[in-house]
Amino acid sequence: MGTSSFGFACFVLLVALVMPHVAQGATPCTSSDTCAPPAVACVDGFCCDTLCDGDCAVCNGTDVGIYPQNGVCVPAPRGSSEANCGPYLCSGAHTGCDTHCDFDNNCADGFYCNNTACVPKLANGESCAAGDCTTSTGRCTCASGYCVDGVCCDSSCEGECVACTSAIKGGGLNGACGDIANRGHARPGGCAPPMPEADCVETGLCDGSGHCAYYDKGVKCLEPTCAAMIATTYACDGKGGCQPSLTTCAEGCNDAGACFDSHFCQTDEDCGGYRCENNQCKNPCQSIDDCTGNDDAGLRNVCRSDGTCGAFLANEGDAKVGGCSVSARCRVERSGGAIGLVAVMAALAACSRRRRLSPREASRPRSNCST
Repeated sequence: MGTSSFGFACFVLLVALVMPHVAQGATPCTSSDTCAPPAVACVDGFCCDTLCDGDCAVCNGTDVGIYPQNGVCVPAPRGSSEANCGPYLCSGAHTGCDTHCDFDNNCADGFYCNNTACVPKLANGESCAAGDCTTSTGRCTCASGYCVDGVCCDSSCEGECVACTSAIKGGGLNGACGDIANRGHARPGGCAPPMPEADCVETGLCDGSGHCAYYDKGVKCLEPTCAAMIATTYACDGKGGCQPSLTTCAEGCNDAGACFDSHFCQTDEDCGGYRCENNQCKNPCQSIDDCTGNDDAGLRNVCRSDGTCGAFLANEGDAKVGGCSVSARCRVERSGGAIGLVAVMAALAACSRRRRLSPREASRPRSNCST
């Protein structure tokens, strides 16, 4: 051996003797060069008894609370994740990856145990079975952690009028919690059973805003009343209450809770002998066409000089023309025929002759000209 070689060997020996070596597990290390036998390598910050380079193996058992001494290679804590193990977590019973599961907690995040195999959890909208997600076991096949209405849902979706399927909501996407449509049925047992309309309370349906629906505003809830010229109707307020509405009437009111209007009509029968036109009674009348019905004698009612419709009244308030009653005209209208016209013309002619008589002739007794 040359002088230079001998000198290098002496230098290495000197360094080895001078450099402090860390005993197995005694002190944290930063590299394997600082670990003395029987330690083999610096693993997990400690001089370890083996290379401990397999999956699901650690050498800091004391720090992770599974072994009384650091520096000894032991199985990694149960539930530890290793990139090389894929969806399977470390069992804690041995080093190396598992290839099967017994429970969901044997699987990594995003996976669940299905027939001893870790498989990806279901996305929102995919079908799930009742009981697949339970708070008592913490088990859930859905990635969101919620199985609602038979599908994986984005939330717990709790409420009488919310749902997670388009069929129950009346639209939208499966897997997205939303309000049940207006007039849609609530969840089984949700909202009060349908009540009579008079109660104005919950209908048993939803209102489209995630709440139980009340009867609509304006729905009749009590029978109307009429007292002391005040008509009162009752209607639901849309919030479960029955509210009265009062109207003071000028001409009185009826049992339907409406003010009486002598001129308002829907048919001729509403006008008591007058014609109904454009929802108004033709009262007072202007012509016989404004009158309906017959008098006690079976003759058609006429429009009298005072604007009332009724039986013909000769010389009783009817206007006079030249000393003869205009009731003659009414009779023509009532007769509707040529015979009546001839009779009236004859009567008018007689009246005319009467006007031309001398005073002496006029003083003689004669029949009444009025018809």
